[in-house]
Amino acid sequence: ADGVIYFAMEFVEGESLTSLVEKAGALPPIRAANIAKQAADGLQVAHDMGIVHRDLKPDNIMIAKNRDGSDCVKVVDFGISKAVKQGQGDDAPDYRLTHTGLLLGTPLYMSPEQARGEEDLDERVDVWALGVMLYECLTGEVPFRANNYLGIISQVLTHEAVPPSRLRPELGISEAVETVVMRAMEKDRNRRYPSMAD
Repeated sequence: ADGVIYFAMEFVEGESLTSLVEKAGALPPIRAANIAKQAADGLQVAHDMGIVHRDLKPDNIMIAKNRDGSDCVKVVDFGISKAVKQGQGDDAPDYRLTHTGLLLGTPLYMSPEQARGEEDLDERVDVWALGVMLYECLTGEVPFRANNYLGIISQVLTHEAVPPSRLRPELGISEAVETVVMRAMEKDRNRRYPSMAD
């Protein structure tokens, strides 16, 4: 009545994938695969509508619960144009955020083509990011690490990720699961899965 415009949005009762992995460490492969599959299904719907997330990261994956207690995955925050500034008084930036004045995207999950600043980005940037998140779910660690933003970008561009089974041999990660992760994280996007459905 007063002319105020608003959005009505779903309230997701659950936790982010970031929080889950921080608490649990490496997830059992069946749970990690189920989370990744549900995220891929949701992203495929967006891709079918011509929407590429471009800032996919564990903070943007919410884990709610179905009535039977199983994971119900929600992909959130499609607003990469929104830039989140570092909080006042922080000694170091949180590289899980999208920063003003820097490349769009989060460097820990940024594809090589994003890191190079290419403009013709497509759904394969989300395939890359989902591969990185699945790697992190399986091992409890991200595949590329450095002390700053540019160091992470350099790793993404020039270093090959250590296969999950070599990083965490004690976890018994299967060759089949590892193959999916490593193909999703191919530096050459033409060698990645062409779609979430694939």
